[in-house]
Amino acid sequence: MSWLEKIIPYGDSSTSTRRWDASVCLIILVCLVSACTPDESAGKPAKEGLLIQVSEDDPTTWRMALSIASGVLENYGDTIDLEIVAFGPGLKMVLQDSTSAWKIEEVAEKGVKFKACATTMKAMNVQASDLHFDVETVPGATTEIMNKQRLGWFYVRP
Repeated sequence: MSWLEKIIPYGDSSTSTRRWDASVCLIILVCLVSACTPDESAGKPAKEGLLIQVSEDDPTTWRMALSIASGVLENYGDTIDLEIVAFGPGLKMVLQDSTSAWKIEEVAEKGVKFKACATTMKAMNVQASDLHFDVETVPGATTEIMNKQRLGWFYVRP
C-alpha cells in the first residue's frame, strides 16, 4: 500500500490507481513548488525609503543631512519615504532650543520624518517635551536603522 493510499484509500493497486497516484503526486509537487517560489513583490514596501543618520552635534553634518533629504525629495517627490534618525550627540540637533530646529519644520512639511533615539534621550536626561514638535521617538536608533534596512530602505550617514 502506497503512502497516498494510506491517506486517501482508493481501490486496488491496479495500473489506473498507480496513474492516479502519479497524477496526484505531480499536482502536489506543482503546488508545493509554486508555494515555495518567492513572490517578487512580497515584503517590499509600496515606496522606497531612505534613512539618514545624524549622530554628531555638528551643524555642518545637520545641514548636509537636510540637504540630502531635500535633494532626494526634489528627485523622487512623494515616491520615497524619508526619515532622519538622531542619536548620540546628534540628538542635540532635534531639540527645541537647537539653532537648527527651525529647519526641521520646513523639511517636515515636505514629508521627511524625524526620529529621536529614546535610549540616548534617557542617557542625556532629555524628555519628549524637549524635542522639536515634529520629532517622534523610537526605542533605539540602531534597531531603527536595522529594521529599516531589513525592509529594504537605503541608508546614508553624512
